[in-house]
Amino acid sequence: MSRSIITAAVLSTLTLASSAHAGIMLLDIAGSLTNTDPVFHRPAIGGTNLSVPGTAVAYDTYEFIANATGPYAVSAFYPGDLDGFLFLYRPSFNPASSLVNLQAGNDDGSLTNNSFLPDGPDVDDDFGPETAGTTLNLTPGGLYTIVVTSFYNATNSSGLGNYNIGITGGSLVPEPTTLAVLSGAAILLLKRRRA
Repeated sequence: MSRSIITAAVLSTLTLASSAHAGIMLLDIAGSLTNTDPVFHRPAIGGTNLSVPGTAVAYDTYEFIANATGPYAVSAFYPGDLDGFLFLYRPSFNPASSLVNLQAGNDDGSLTNNSFLPDGPDVDDDFGPETAGTTLNLTPGGLYTIVVTSFYNATNSSGLGNYNIGITGGSLVPEPTTLAVLSGAAILLLKRRRA
């Protein structure tokens, strides 16, 4: 497994597409799902079974520690052809057991090309124990893993493409092995890729 550290500066107040997702943007990451990324059999909508169309989807993971109770909101924006899917795991993600530790999930839905955790009271595309309200009330000191993936397999053109992840609210610290390199107002995050 190789690791690369992603650094993002703390940004000022940013209003997102929905007022339910407005707040301080703590993290903004740009990435891309490519045909060189690892693949896994993703959960289906609802999070209790494995997907039928998503048996070998490319994915990227990002770990963070919630430094305060919250509230938080996690969003993913898909500016191109990527038919995206977003998951949140606690404390870890195992691609061989993708239903284990799943806390929240959101397809990009039929009304938008974006994923929101949670997606608010008027939309029902999200699922999992962390999505019961209008915000994520994460456990202080808890390690969380964001998984960005797609609805379709990596062999499908809609299964690959660019994304942007945003996290609002609360406060974050890097995964423990990166604490030594934290400096200034930067937030460090680990992006994990499985070989």
